[in-house]
Amino acid sequence: MEDKCQAPPLARAPLRSTVRWHMKRMRQVLKIGGMYAAVSLFLAHVAFVTEAADDLPDAATLRKVEEGLKLPPGAASLASYNRYYSYADRDGRKVVVGLLVSAGNFPHEAEQPPSVHIVKNEDEMPLIFDGGCSVVNVVIDPLSPQDAKVWCNGVA
Repeated sequence: MEDKCQAPPLARAPLRSTVRWHMKRMRQVLKIGGMYAAVSLFLAHVAFVTEAADDLPDAATLRKVEEGLKLPPGAASLASYNRYYSYADRDGRKVVVGLLVSAGNFPHEAEQPPSVHIVKNEDEMPLIFDGGCSVVNVVIDPLSPQDAKVWCNGVA
């Protein structure tokens, strides 16, 4: 029985058939490799989505957070803010951190109606150093929401 993976002997085969054999073999390798790459990519995506879903606050948690949220004096109504939320680690405890940004005071925030944005971590939240109560910071432990820390940014 003939081995199909064996290259034709160079002495007997013309150059064209040798090149044709190598091209056919490369297509077979790429076809198999592409399938493995697609399966690997799919499995990596499933693992990332599963891991990411565990690290993001869910709608029920955020509803609970927003229901009990008491904004500081000088802040507008909750509905007028774009609200960014994420989980973070504070002293070994998993807490919800939030940044509420007034939709009317910052040009990039005015482009969209006020809504909730769930981000993977605090680094993905807008970085605003001042703004007074047009920027409100929130840190809440979902297990003890009565200990919420809510404050306005400073004013430059």
